[in-house]
Amino acid sequence: MKRGTVLMLFFLAVLALGIGILSRPVYQQDERLISLQKDKMELDELRAENEELSSIRVDDAELIRLRQENIELLKLRNEVGQLNQSRQSEDSPEPEAVRQLRSENEQLQQQMQELQALPDRATCIRNLELIDAAKKQWAEKNGSQKGDPIIMDDLAGYFPGGMIPVCPAGGHCSINRIGSPPACSLNGHSIP
Repeated sequence: MKRGTVLMLFFLAVLALGIGILSRPVYQQDERLISLQKDKMELDELRAENEELSSIRVDDAELIRLRQENIELLKLRNEVGQLNQSRQSEDSPEPEAVRQLRSENEQLQQQMQELQALPDRATCIRNLELIDAAKKQWAEKNGSQKGDPIIMDDLAGYFPGGMIPVCPAGGHCSINRIGSPPACSLNGHSIP
């Protein structure tokens, strides 16, 4: 092999090695950029979710009523506990008293479940009211008549942050036609 060819091959090898070394930081920067873009998207999603959550308002009167009912429920539970203790201390409890305590206990448990579902119900009703208000604004802007069809995508621009409200308990919201109130698939989740 000629000396010029060997030098040329050596030069090409050094050049390829230099390109490989210089391109490594570029690849690392690309990876960092992709990671930063993913982080930014996640941050934007969290900000939108935060805005949605901050727009939820709880009626103070409803909250006070729920707290009072919860206090009453705790008192009743305490009474049931005391009755259970006194029953255990007696050798032969009265069958009627036992049945009555069991019945009261079941009622208390049912009331507790209903109390726990009230905040989701209140939020769903507020969301249905938001949907209804957005429908009215859209119908007025677009000159729609009662009974005209509408889809949820038409209303997206009328909600805070463009976020379409949903039922927090997992119910399905139907917006219905213009002039008909929106509805949720869960019982009790309806505009009064």
